Amino acid sequence: MSGDRKPGRLLSGSSADIEGQFSPDGHWVAYSSNESGRWQVYVAPFPGPAKNYQISTEGGQQPRWRSDGKELFFLSADRKLMAVSLRTGSPFEFSQPTPLFETHAHEPITAEEFFTYDNSADGRRFLINVDAEQTPPRPVDIILNWTSQLKK
Repeated sequence: MSGDRKPGRLLSGSSADIEGQFSPDGHWVAYSSNESGRWQVYVAPFPGPAKNYQISTEGGQQPRWRSDGKELFFLSADRKLMAVSLRTGSPFEFSQPTPLFETHAHEPITAEEFFTYDNSADGRRFLINVDAEQTPPRPVDIILNWTSQLKK
């Protein structure tokens, strides 16, 4: 930390702004807000105040950055994991959200339990907290006398 080290407000207004995540370079903050009447994901420059950008289009929460800052992940309102490509230079540019897969992610129970998933640094693997009863059953194949199938 440098400068006067006084706390300042990044966002102001009557909306609930939660789940803030700094970009890897520290120049942007992704967060969830209900300022539009439903939860959406936004990105704002840091330090602000300045224009924020609405990233999600059909609802979203729990934004997470890829380690190079070129992609942002979030959960859509229907619990799909979404990805958005970003260019954080000037001007700030971002793609349309693309669904990656359905997660069956666990709904947070308390305000302290914000994130139900995490991504690897390269954005290719995800760890997701799921409710066991929401996970679709998988068939199990049992092979009896499998040793008879081995070449002798």
